[in-house]
Amino acid sequence: MDELLTKVGLPRTPRRGQEVSGLVVSASPTEILVDIGGKSEGVLRGRELDFAHQTGLKFEVGDTVIATVAIAEDEGGSTLLSVRSTGGARRWKSLEEKKERQEEVEVKAIEVQRMGLLVDLGGIRGFIPATLLDPHFLGKAEDLVGKTIRAQIIEVDQTQNRLILSQKPSIPPEELKKKISKFKIGEKYPATVSSVLPFGVLVDLDDVLGLIHLSEISWEKVIDPGRYFKVGDKIEALVLGYEEGQGRLNLSTKQLGEDPWVKVTQKYNLDEEVKGKVVRVADFGVFIQLEKGVEGLLHISKIPPGVELKVGSEVDCLIESVEPEKRRISLSLVLKEKPVGYR
Repeated sequence: MDELLTKVGLPRTPRRGQEVSGLVVSASPTEILVDIGGKSEGVLRGRELDFAHQTGLKFEVGDTVIATVAIAEDEGGSTLLSVRSTGGARRWKSLEEKKERQEEVEVKAIEVQRMGLLVDLGGIRGFIPATLLDPHFLGKAEDLVGKTIRAQIIEVDQTQNRLILSQKPSIPPEELKKKISKFKIGEKYPATVSSVLPFGVLVDLDDVLGLIHLSEISWEKVIDPGRYFKVGDKIEALVLGYEEGQGRLNLSTKQLGEDPWVKVTQKYNLDEEVKGKVVRVADFGVFIQLEKGVEGLLHISKIPPGVELKVGSEVDCLIESVEPEKRRISLSLVLKEKPVGYR
């Protein structure tokens, strides 16, 4: 029948779920009429129109609309359309285009999370990492919740439902560049800790954002930055470099002190007996801190049956090998008594 209607030039009735395209012939705040080539016009109204508005889709007379048929023919003879699937794809494509053009967008801050700020962009959830917030809001991102802020899209991935943004700094780029130019790589500067995060510490240097990554806090292995810094601490940090795309300085506090591994061969000799403290227990052995920044590995094969070592325990060990170039010291236990099960 459809083929016959097509041959004689009569319009066909679209099927539910069918994707159609047409031109907007009428647009009002409550209803959009689309000429889809059927015996009646397609209509966007109610929840579908609300969804379109929430996702930033705008329809004007003459625009081409791609939609899905929700109801082929309602009681009034109209074909009801949906843009939830096609509109969503268009929205993500639009976001990708905005990213390529480096276009600013407006987002609404929804919730402060552990690593940053959750935002809404026309019905799509996005995320601004703490390191990409305006430096003025570091440590006080809750002040942004409920507000509309300007940001720039830096990553779009519809398949992963992933949208990452960077908040536009309140300081103009020219002024920020001028402020940053006074900081020299390899020099140390005073700073104030503004936020302590799982991956490092954010600091303020005269309105310039600085990051001390976890690996640059101390020569010893750092798991919790909160053990070393608190918000408001006045510190000194060494400038390692500058990330122009993120408008921040990369800093270090550990490099203000000497690397303890430089003199490790002068301090530890083969077969020497040393004292240490268990700092980590792994499947393959136990890490023992000999001094701040220097750890040795007691391999599991060197731990006799019945001997249990817990974090915080003090142990006596023998130096079996020292490899400063690999930052590695191998240890064995000094046994004070015969362990249980030992033969």
